Amino acid sequence: MKRILQSLLFLIAGATYGQGQRQMSSFQFFQSYFNPAQTGFEGTAVRGLYRNQWSGFDGAPKTFYLGGDFVEGGHGIGLNLYQDTFGPFRESELMLNYSYTVPLTREIQLRAGGAMHASFQRLDGSKMVLNQQGDQSLMDLYGTMNKSAMVDFNVGLSLTGRYFYLGYALNNASRGAIRTAEDFFQSQSNMRHIGQMGVRIPVSTSLTINSNGLMRYDAVNGFQADVQVKAVMMNMVWVGTSYRTDNTLSALVGMKLSNMQIGFVCELPTSKIAITRTTEFSISYLINRSSTRYHYLRAGGNGDKRAGIW
Repeated sequence: MKRILQSLLFLIAGATYGQGQRQMSSFQFFQSYFNPAQTGFEGTAVRGLYRNQWSGFDGAPKTFYLGGDFVEGGHGIGLNLYQDTFGPFRESELMLNYSYTVPLTREIQLRAGGAMHASFQRLDGSKMVLNQQGDQSLMDLYGTMNKSAMVDFNVGLSLTGRYFYLGYALNNASRGAIRTAEDFFQSQSNMRHIGQMGVRIPVSTSLTINSNGLMRYDAVNGFQADVQVKAVMMNMVWVGTSYRTDNTLSALVGMKLSNMQIGFVCELPTSKIAITRTTEFSISYLINRSSTRYHYLRAGGNGDKRAGIW
């Protein structure tokens, strides 16, 4: 069964890998990965993520992410490192971000940003599992090494406040104009439109209801949306749920320990072709949450206790 599944996944991946939507159920903690304007959104911070998709199958997709933002005055600088592995495939990304923030009012800021985006793909044919020997397109790849590299840029705008954010970004804005590719990857690049939103509603000094959304569109994958709702208690613990338009329902929990935030997500696909669950672990360390006067969250007062976590 596992060998058959691997072959089916390879056929799907061969047509779409490198163009697929990046899946992060904890997307609210990794805003600058999707939109460079959100670099430094929560101050100076370091973040990491590990995602294990379709647990229990050999060669199942795994995601690793490490990023950091540094804020000084109205300027934000960020670094994002991302890697997907999926059977014989590996894709790595490097993003260097910059953002600038202009205060519109005491509570609302306009942010603009850009990023240099480099991506690298590899297909290791020696790791392929072939059950149908008659498929010449797959046999030609078996035992070979195919690689692709692309340099592009991302741009974005956002409007942020103490209890909300809105953002729009255009990723791969030049459609991979600077690239080198071998046969398997020749056609794999596309422009992506990304929308972001979030709102926090303080119910009391000990309870806040948060909602976050991520909308994405490109010509290959079409439209996809993630919507998340969670309750944050005592500015320390959260529980919630999220839904993705590919029929994935998730349960999420987490806690904050001083400046560190730890989150766990379990995804449970609801479609009839569901295979198994996906788990995701995220960690953030907020070095300086209110490092500048431009930052949306100011130090002190019960208001911060009600609204310290997205």
